Amino acid sequence: MAQMAAEGETPEILFWVGCAGSFDQRAQKITRALALILEKAGIRFAVLGAEEACTGDPARRSLEIIRRAVENGETIGALTERFIGFMHEDERALGVQAPDREPRATQYVPQMHEIIAALNSFHGRTLFTVSVGGQPKYSDGFGPKIQGITHVPYNDLEALKAAISDKTCAVVLEPIQGEGGVLPAEKAYLEGARELCNAHNALLVFDEVQSGMGRSGELFAYMHYGVVPDILSSAKSLGGGFPIAAMLTTTDLAKHFTPGTHGTTYGGNPLACAVGEAVLDIVNTRETLDGVKVKHQQFKQRLEALGKQFGLFEQVRGMGLLLGCVLNEAWKGKAKQVLDAASAEGLMILQAGPDVVRFAPSLVVEERDIEEGLARFERALSKLANA
Repeated sequence: MAQMAAEGETPEILFWVGCAGSFDQRAQKITRALALILEKAGIRFAVLGAEEACTGDPARRSLEIIRRAVENGETIGALTERFIGFMHEDERALGVQAPDREPRATQYVPQMHEIIAALNSFHGRTLFTVSVGGQPKYSDGFGPKIQGITHVPYNDLEALKAAISDKTCAVVLEPIQGEGGVLPAEKAYLEGARELCNAHNALLVFDEVQSGMGRSGELFAYMHYGVVPDILSSAKSLGGGFPIAAMLTTTDLAKHFTPGTHGTTYGGNPLACAVGEAVLDIVNTRETLDGVKVKHQQFKQRLEALGKQFGLFEQVRGMGLLLGCVLNEAWKGKAKQVLDAASAEGLMILQAGPDVVRFAPSLVVEERDIEEGLARFERALSKLANA
């Protein structure tokens, strides 16, 4: 995971591939799949951190996928078939796109037009998604605001009960709030949300753009809870950073998407679907998913020890390889200072609001990079604590 550096410089350690990608630059299977199809158009490129241009022999599976995409145009069907059945119930169908397309699925009944979402959530940057996301810093300045959207505190089932009604068409939640502070949902909260949606004939929508595709240690985070949504959105890491998005729905809901009711300019893009298949080949294995769980414990134990040692943060929370260090009272609002100190040590991390330092490393991060990265984080904390 160490990044390419100029001669004589120390490579940086990257602990934030985050929701935009699941791997570091050494996941050659994906990058070479991209290189292969681009070479067919006479384009060559090198991947940051690789020792060679991506012109060597790719993994056989990627070659098979990319050739099928180019020669037969079958990749969208192949990717769709692999998605069907990922959700726990027997019959599932796939529609294409992500959170921005959810309102079409949730507003077919005119009298059911209200949407409930959580405060401090994040669902994207279109007018609809910044309106659903409960963070004014993203929605202020856009308008007129979309009507019929109510925000309630996350993990507060009583607040959700008070807000939901027979006019509610959907409840939109993240199983793990990412931008809102790396805050996992409580099991009872998601179970209660499912029951309330059933009682009011509303749809339960899970946005898994950040928490999905192996980030939590399961293919999707809802699988930890045993609560199945009606709609699930996935993107970004679905393509390992290459642009692709998908919306999974139940079969009953998918039948409303008749030809012409839903579309997207780039839907079915064969290159994106080929890369998505290559990503699934890597992510959807016990080796990768179990590895995420093992690395979670390694990160959490070490980060908790550093929190006690230097007294900057009071809690480490999250799931899988999406973790947040919650700054204590004395350091609240200073997450950017921690990021800057880490950067000075050659470690790149993120923040999730002003009070949480976020770690979202590659799902296949190597042991030596974990050790080196955490050693750099320790040096950064030491300098902050002793300043």
